[in-house]
Amino acid sequence: MDTYAKAVLELAEIEKTLAQLAPLQQRRTQLHMFVNIGRDLYGGGNTQTDAPSLQAEVPIQSSIPPSSRRLTMRQQIIEGAERLIKSRGPMQSRQLAELLEHDGVQIGSADKVLAVSTILSREKDRFKSHRAAGGWLVVHSHKEATPPSAPTLAGS
Repeated sequence: MDTYAKAVLELAEIEKTLAQLAPLQQRRTQLHMFVNIGRDLYGGGNTQTDAPSLQAEVPIQSSIPPSSRRLTMRQQIIEGAERLIKSRGPMQSRQLAELLEHDGVQIGSADKVLAVSTILSREKDRFKSHRAAGGWLVVHSHKEATPPSAPTLAGS
């Protein structure tokens, strides 16, 4: 058997193994979300259960700020993509989808890469697809508008 045929067989075995891991990865994401919600609701753990000891044993490394967890899926994808691209540079939709899911964003679509790509492409004022740069770029950063100063009475 030649090297190419061996590589094809090895790749097929790897794909088979990864397909078997998909349910485990989905369950892991669900448990991450559950634990993060519990931390938000109970301030680090429910004192009526063994949640604090679980928290010490299983560290959750989510880069999603607590305020972002209350956003819609679309908003989480947009804000998460902006944060990731700013910190790591241009990224392809596939990379973004994987990293967003790792951070606990559930992308509710059968084709997660297409969903991320579609959402970002509709945000033309914030993102630009630039193949030469390697993927998506942040064009304009979204910042919450600061309220104007309250009027003051002259002479007070």
